[in-house]
Amino acid sequence: MLASSALPVVLVAMLHLTLSSVATASYPDFQLLNVKQTLIGTKIPRPLQTSEHHQVSDVSETQGKWKLKLVHRDKLSSNTSATFRDHSRRFHARMQRDVKRVASLLRRLSSGGGHDGGAAYEVNDFGSDVVSGMDQGSGEYFVRIGVGSPPKSQYMVIDSGSDIVWVQCQPCDQCYKQSDPVFDPADSASYAGISCSSAVCDRIENSGCNAGRCRYEVLYGDGSYTKGTLALETLTFGRTVVKNVAIGCGHINRG
Repeated sequence: MLASSALPVVLVAMLHLTLSSVATASYPDFQLLNVKQTLIGTKIPRPLQTSEHHQVSDVSETQGKWKLKLVHRDKLSSNTSATFRDHSRRFHARMQRDVKRVASLLRRLSSGGGHDGGAAYEVNDFGSDVVSGMDQGSGEYFVRIGVGSPPKSQYMVIDSGSDIVWVQCQPCDQCYKQSDPVFDPADSASYAGISCSSAVCDRIENSGCNAGRCRYEVLYGDGSYTKGTLALETLTFGRTVVKNVAIGCGHINRG
């Protein structure tokens, strides 16, 4: 009887503790996602800031280190073309670029990926040496860098697989539309063309020679390309200046 009479007391105590813990429990904060408003926001392009503002805000430095702000290519395109202000068209353009890059990879695999010109891969074949990805460029993200002396701010593609840093240059026989004025080497005191006999020119694939100057050509997997003159130039990252950087000065380009 003692045990049975004590049981309700124990149950009441346990119930009291349970209710108290529920009452005092803290739950994580949350917020509701308004899908409609989010989609509307993606269709409203934000105005591109002036180049003077970019020179200040796109580069930040902390304790001697500097970093650059990434800018997606669609933000630049939306400022120069009404086509890219529409969300569905931007998405369609991205898919087209991806399809071209995949097609380029498939062509390379089918032309000699296997031991016998297309044979099936074995487990031991699932690997590769680290080689240049020059012809698989992906111009999706950009940073703002000063080119020349005095520095002229230019948007440049972040592409870890490309061997050549390049900008569109005057005189421009074929150039795509960009938000910045096309770089003019004649306005830079630090621009110096690279000779055909230079070791730098020898290291560039698809290099050539014209009037004693080294020529370069880069073809990307998405169908874009650049052709022009190889030169030594000064690049500026915030307050950090790097001299004698080998860059491509593109006179015939397709973005």
